[in-house]
Amino acid sequence: MTTIFRHVIKMILGGVAGAIIFGALGFFILVSYGGNHGCFALADSIFAPMKGYESCGLFGLWIGFIIGIIVGVFFGSLFCRKRKY
Repeated sequence: MTTIFRHVIKMILGGVAGAIIFGALGFFILVSYGGNHGCFALADSIFAPMKGYESCGLFGLWIGFIIGIIVGVFFGSLFCRKRKY
């Protein structure tokens, strides 16, 4: 395989792994927050029929996915750089 193809594969795998990890963390953290304190108005307005821990959980899942993809692709690209030693 070519070097560029390996670079892209590592970035994709990093993005998927980051999305899964951060998505799960965001989901569980905001479900517990929404169940104890109620959710904030932004998440309730985005996920209209749901209130409380349900809307907070989905909001945390989506925010975790987005942050996880960004962080995962960044760290995936770090592992592809040429090392000078």
